[in-house]
Amino acid sequence: MLTGMLMPSGGDALLHGNSIKRDTDEVRRSLGLCQQHDVLFDTISVEEHLRLTMRIRSNTIDEAAEDRQIAEIMRQVMLTEHKAKLVRELSGGMKRKLSLGMALIGGTQTIILDEPTSGLDVESRQQVWELIRTLRQGRSIIMSTQHIEEADELADRVCIMSHGKVIALGTPQNIKR
Repeated sequence: MLTGMLMPSGGDALLHGNSIKRDTDEVRRSLGLCQQHDVLFDTISVEEHLRLTMRIRSNTIDEAAEDRQIAEIMRQVMLTEHKAKLVRELSGGMKRKLSLGMALIGGTQTIILDEPTSGLDVESRQQVWELIRTLRQGRSIIMSTQHIEEADELADRVCIMSHGKVIALGTPQNIKR
């Protein structure tokens, strides 16, 4: 619902002062989403994915600023040396990093991560964790995970839900107690 994919049957939510019901387009532009399964095109490159996402999210095109931001995002997600590679040539970990980069492009302040390390090997998982730690500076990140150690490692607050109901809410330390 926060992404505007589904409309709430009741109530509303505000993201940076914009209603998810009335200002859906503005909410979508300010929100980064990294879905559980990578939504990527096999036949376009890392750089082209970031450029496409940025142009969808932004109303203006300043090519120099766009180039700088794409280069910075590729640096942050550790894909600079792979910028010309087609998605079909990337490992699972690199695809995950590209999906994270797409969630960041355009200066998003709120990012939703749905199972960001799903299917990754231990080394790639650690790299993504470090990236998330870096990205959280100056941003709000909402993350779903099945792994309690991931929530413990990355979250300031944890909400445990079962069958649509909140059963625990607090800091990782308070939840463990």
